[in-house]
This record gives sequence, C-alpha cells and structure tokens, in this order.
Amino acid sequence: MVNANLFLIITGLSILWVIAIPIPKSMLDFLLVFNLTLSLLVVLLSIFLTRATDFLVFPVLLLLLTIFRLALNIASTRMILLETRAPDVILALGQLMSRNNLLIGLILFLALMVGQHVVVVDGCQRIAEVKARFALDSLPGRMMAIDSDQSLDKRNKEQSRQHLQREVDFYSSMDGAVKYVKGDATVGLISVSVNLIGGLFVGIALQQMTILDAVNRYTILTIGDGLMTRISALLLMVASSLLSSRVRNTN
Repeated sequence: MVNANLFLIITGLSILWVIAIPIPKSMLDFLLVFNLTLSLLVVLLSIFLTRATDFLVFPVLLLLLTIFRLALNIASTRMILLETRAPDVILALGQLMSRNNLLIGLILFLALMVGQHVVVVDGCQRIAEVKARFALDSLPGRMMAIDSDQSLDKRNKEQSRQHLQREVDFYSSMDGAVKYVKGDATVGLISVSVNLIGGLFVGIALQQMTILDAVNRYTILTIGDGLMTRISALLLMVASSLLSSRVRNTN
C-alpha cells in the first residue's frame, strides 16, 4: 500500500513538472514515444487476458495515462506556440499525414478526430455503462446463488464472494474512468483549434511569417501533435472496450 501511494505521488509530481516547466525537445520526444508504447502494451495485455478482473489496476492506469497524455499535450502546445517548433516525432507524423497536400491531410486528420469522438469514445462509454449496470443489478442474485450452493464449502464461498465483489468494483471503476476519458477527447479537439489558430496568429503577428509559410508550418505541427495524442487515446479506448466487452466465463 505504501509503495502504491509512493508511486502515485511520484507520478503526480512528474505530471506537474511536465505541465509547469518547459522541457527539452529531446526529452519531450522520449516522453511522447514512451506514452505511445505504454498505450500499445496496455492493448496487448487486454487482448491476451482471459478475464477482465485479471487487470484490476486498469481503471487507475487509464486515468494516469490520460492525465499524463494531457500534460504532454500542454507541453507540446507550449513548444509549438512559444518556440515555433515541435518534437521530431510530431513533425514526422505531420509530414507523413499531409504528404505534400495540407488540405487533404487536415481533412483526413479531422475525420479521424471526429470518428474517434463520435464512434469509439461514445461506444466505449456505452459498453462501460451497460456492463457496470448489469454487474450491479445481478449482484444480489449471484450472492444468493453462492450462499445456496451446497457444493461449496465456507472457504470457497468466501473466495467466490470476494471475486464477485472485485468484478463489480472493476466495472464500476471502468464506468467512471471512461467518462473521464471522454472529456479528454473533447480537450483534444480544443487543443487542435488552439494549435492551429494560435499558431497562425503567432506566426503572422509575432514571427513576421507570410500567411502561406504560417499555414504550412503550423498545419503540419497541429496534425502531428493531434495524431500523437489521439493515437494514444485511441489505443486506450480499444483496450477499455476489449476489457469491458469481455464475456464472463460462467464456469
């Protein structure tokens, strides 16, 4: 318990540090790739787990990764607007998406953003809500079934009750965590607007760029920054959907 609390304290301080203090570009590159790698590992774990309750720490992990991603988004936005540059991974993603055609790249990126918000996030939230509601509604009946099962001794009944309680707690926590993540998707849309509109203003008014240069520069950076954060969020939403929709083994 002490180690868990210490980990949460260190994680919280690290997130505050990323938000409050400008960090070097190389470190921000590392943190962005690290965040994406963690999200991918979470998806792989969700695929290979046989029971959702084998990953009881997932709701807390989902919240921490979401806050961490928001902190990285703030750090990258600050670098884009104040320093007119971005981490190499963001620039590479933006150039890969635009492919020398900023308009098509921006349209595809916005389609991805809207699709994730409308389809993936809302679908995941609905799955989590239904799973939590049915888990809570079935709790009394399943408890009575355990108590009336004559084939179980006292120890096995207690273990079954504990497992059932863990399952209900897990799905209830998932319901709350997914609602929290839905707000992150909305923040992502706002962040894209801030990067693009704010970047154009900074480039034209403060950096004395031409309109064409400012549009070219900040559109690529906006697409890259949005892709980096949205891919990570999409992976976590996929993991949440996989865990929440996993069918319980009645045996």
